[in-house]
Amino acid sequence: CGYDWKGVMTKDERGRINRAVKQLKDIGATPADIELRAKNFVLSYGFNPAPQSITSLYSKLSKPQPKLTKKQLEEVQKQAVNQGRWDQLKEKYDES
Repeated sequence: CGYDWKGVMTKDERGRINRAVKQLKDIGATPADIELRAKNFVLSYGFNPAPQSITSLYSKLSKPQPKLTKKQLEEVQKQAVNQGRWDQLKEKYDES
């Protein structure tokens, strides 16, 4: 979700994270499940999710559902390529 775990967090930030972790733990979500859904959130919406975004949309995020325009999706892909992540995502989730 983009949090700086070594930095200072407010009680509200920590509380939101803890509530989301509890919900995910209660349904038996694995770290791989959570990572997949976080990546699908980014592919669908173009930005990092908040903890509640993952828990609120958990079942919908099992597959990427891009809601971005073609131009926005290309920009997200371009940024990911620049960071060396897009090739990994494409290889893992490419349906072709």
